[in-house]
Amino acid sequence: MTPSEFKDMTMETDARWNIEKLLNCLEENMDIDASMGLMMAAGLNKAVERVAMKFVKVFAGIASAVAALPIPFGDIAVLTILQAVLVVIVGYLAGEDISIESAKKFLTSLFGVGLGANAFKLTARQLSKLIPGVGSLINAGVAYSGTYSIGKMAVQYYIYGTPMGKLQKSFKESTKKINQTVPG
Repeated sequence: MTPSEFKDMTMETDARWNIEKLLNCLEENMDIDASMGLMMAAGLNKAVERVAMKFVKVFAGIASAVAALPIPFGDIAVLTILQAVLVVIVGYLAGEDISIESAKKFLTSLFGVGLGANAFKLTARQLSKLIPGVGSLINAGVAYSGTYSIGKMAVQYYIYGTPMGKLQKSFKESTKKINQTVPG
């Protein structure tokens, strides 16, 4: 069979019975490098998403710990870099070769929606760190939720190709929900 004949073939049915179960089992029993290679080689977006979401959860946890530090405004730069690195990792998992600068542009595009409206709330939350305990807990929750949302948006953009306009709308809705549940 020639390469062009092979390319023209279409499958009427998917003969990969229980492939998801097999991939789950392999993924759970491999180290992260081998797991990523398997998922990328298989070309399955859902599998790549699972690996990416592991990173999203880890980075959201780190963001939460950083934001819990009782230093007003001390976490903003660290969180921005952390979130940009997360975007780079998600892009890499999707097969994109992106830089920190590209990740910053992605974040700027997301944050551009409603950033001005949230500036006062951001300042209030940072100043709430002056109240021992409570302020840091609020900021930790917001940092976790925000980083998790950014990770989910990066997954949608880089793995599934969701247009930025749709992501901006989703991000605006998620930040609205966060703002409604967190005092400040």
